[in-house]
This record gives sequence, C-alpha cells and structure tokens, in this order.
Amino acid sequence: MLEVVSEDSVVGFITLWHLGPVVYGEHFAIDPSRRGGGLGGKVVEAVIERLGATPWVIEVEPPGMTPEAGRRIGFYTRHGMILHDGFRYIQPSYGPGLPPVELKLMTSRGDVNLDEATRLIHRNVYNS
Repeated sequence: MLEVVSEDSVVGFITLWHLGPVVYGEHFAIDPSRRGGGLGGKVVEAVIERLGATPWVIEVEPPGMTPEAGRRIGFYTRHGMILHDGFRYIQPSYGPGLPPVELKLMTSRGDVNLDEATRLIHRNVYNS
C-alpha cells in the first residue's frame, strides 16, 4: 500500500499487488475533501510512470452499472489508462453466498495479455 501525502498529511492511499508481469491496483482512494483538485490524476500518472514497462491493471464497473462508473472510467482514461471494453472479465465472489460480478479491466498499456492478467489476479488476489 502506498500513502498519498499532501502538505504533510495522508490524504489517500493505493494498494498495488506486484504479480510478476503485471501490477494489479486493488484500491485507490483520495479523501473526499481533497477531490476535484487534480491530486488523484497526478497519483495515477505517477504510478504509471513509476511502473515503467510493467503494466498496471485495474477493475472498474462497466458504464451504466452505477452513476459513478462512467465518470470513473473517464477519469482513468484521461490519465493514461485504457478500457478493454470487448474483454469479458468476471470478478470472483467475495465470499460464500455472494455472486461473482462482471466488471471491466483497464490497463496502463495496450499490449497486456488480459487472459494471463486475469489468471494472476484470480489466483493471487481472490484465491480462486
């Protein structure tokens, strides 16, 4: 987990899983009082730059799933991420009795093997 620090205060965090050929971003949050000023975009761009040739992969809700989904995809797209809308991705269930969820993958590079990234995420993050 990386902390987002501004003016000597922690104002957010991002959790990254280094999975060999890809890095999976599980959580990213900025304090609501600090949103809208460009800080989140700077963090996304800094992560992409820091990872260099290693692709960053994130899960996002498909457009229309929630009111925020389209805005979230737009935010990540503006800051260098690529939506793989044609790739079918299923997030495994979070626990007994909970259904799997169809989401979308976004990556920092266009040449990511999405099948391999899915296998790595499912095995290492979801233990499935």
